[in-house]
Amino acid sequence: MNRLISVLVLLLTITLSSPSQEKVNDFYISGGLSFPSGPQVFSDYWKMGFNVGGGFGFPLSTSVSLIAIVDYNNFSFDEEGFLKAFGFSNYGLSITGGSASIFTVNGNIKILLNTTPNTTSPYIIGGLGFFSLSTSDVTVSGSGGSVNVAGDSESAFNVQFGLGIDIPTSSTMNVFIEGRYGIGFTKEENTSFLPIRIGLRIKI
Repeated sequence: MNRLISVLVLLLTITLSSPSQEKVNDFYISGGLSFPSGPQVFSDYWKMGFNVGGGFGFPLSTSVSLIAIVDYNNFSFDEEGFLKAFGFSNYGLSITGGSASIFTVNGNIKILLNTTPNTTSPYIIGGLGFFSLSTSDVTVSGSGGSVNVAGDSESAFNVQFGLGIDIPTSSTMNVFIEGRYGIGFTKEENTSFLPIRIGLRIKI
C-alpha cells in the first residue's frame, strides 16, 4: 500500500511539473477564384468567378484538425458565349442577369503532411455538408422588347476534397494556398466546381 501511494505521488508530481500544452484554435478567412466544372451547360455558359469564405478550426493533434467552413462562390453568365453557341450573335439581342452562386457549409478534416513546428507544410483536406445553388433572374432584350425569366435555386448534399500548402508568417498567423474540387449532388446532374483560394489561418 505504501509503495502504491509513493508511485501515485511521484506520478502526480511529474504531471504537475510538466509544462501544459495550451489548446489553440484557428480562425480561417480566404478568397480567390472559382471555376465552373460540371455539368457541361454550367462550364460552357458561366464564367470563372470568385469566392470568399471563413471558418474555425479545432486541432485534434499536431497534424490533424477539424474545420467548419462557410464559402460563397459566384459565377457570371457568359452572354456572348451563349448567343454565339446558339447562332444569335448578330440579332441585336442582349442578356443581363443570370449569375450563378454556390453557398456551402462544410465540416472538414485537414491533415498536415509535415508536423515540424513553424515550417511550411503541404496538407490534404476533405469534407462534406450542405450545398445551395442559385441562379438570378435573366432579362433578354431586343428590338421587339424584353422577356424576363425567373431564376431558380436548389439545395443538396455535397463533398469537397483538395490539397493546400500552409506557410507560417508569425507565431500566430499562417498564409495558406488551397485548391479543392467540390461536387453538389443536385437533381438530374451533379454540379461541380473548382475553387482556388488564398487565405489566413490565425491562432485564437
